[in-house]
Amino acid sequence: MRLADLFVRTAILDGAASASEAVARALVHLAETGAAPLSSVPEVLHAIRRREALGSTGIGRGVALPHARTAAVSRPVAILASCRPPIDFDSIDGEPVDLVALCLSPQEGYRALDFEPLLRSFRHDAYFAALRAAATEQELRDALAAEDAALWGGRPAPRPLPPIDPGLAVAVTARRASFFAAACGQPAATAPDAVATVGRTLAAGVGLASAELAAMLRDIFGEGPTPAIDPAWLTWNAGTIPRMARGIETAGDFAALPVLADALEDAGCAEATLLGHLRASGPHVRGCWAVDLLQGEPPR
Repeated sequence: MRLADLFVRTAILDGAASASEAVARALVHLAETGAAPLSSVPEVLHAIRRREALGSTGIGRGVALPHARTAAVSRPVAILASCRPPIDFDSIDGEPVDLVALCLSPQEGYRALDFEPLLRSFRHDAYFAALRAAATEQELRDALAAEDAALWGGRPAPRPLPPIDPGLAVAVTARRASFFAAACGQPAATAPDAVATVGRTLAAGVGLASAELAAMLRDIFGEGPTPAIDPAWLTWNAGTIPRMARGIETAGDFAALPVLADALEDAGCAEATLLGHLRASGPHVRGCWAVDLLQGEPPR
């Protein structure tokens, strides 16, 4: 999802709020009048307070990402605000916050993939600078559009999803089916349920754009024969490769995949399909076939 689609409203809060609670309330009321209006403001505020009670969502560098899952929205939405002056948000680095992105997702069908562009964008210093230099709501939207162009512009269009074979789910392993079901927001309780979920997903599309669905399919199941792994790569430098792969999957930190590719090359790998997938922009999700393979276990 592009940032311009995810952020339904932007705002400059010039002295309008001096504490995190007040900022959250202001952003929730903005969401109520945004492109995806809320069905219950009190429910959203309660969900946000409940999440903040677990620990501050001030992530450092002057940024806060308050978030909640709520039945008050039917799709993932976000509201972006620039706070002037900065406010105390009990951030992990102790610094005041001047950029707040409130993220709301539905109770059902939530997928972390929807917020991946937002998280990836906050690593870009130029984007931070543009947001902080914005003097109007339109300039905030312009910064979002510029970041969308940086994230997506010039990227080759995803290949269309091939015709669906109704029998495909039979050949899907339960483990990878479980990852795919979770990525689609349809977690399944048992392995047979997961395989059936993949079949239903392929048949119905679960409301995803075909390009996004195709990208998740390629990331989890691959696009051809699984490349052969040289055992020497996995034992190189006291097992650095499988250790990195397990850490990436556990943390869901797919921004580290190019670093894993560099380490793999240092270990002597020149396998173009494997290295190319690790360095591709994604999206990547838990269950990525390349990360799975490099954990040192046979394909499942």
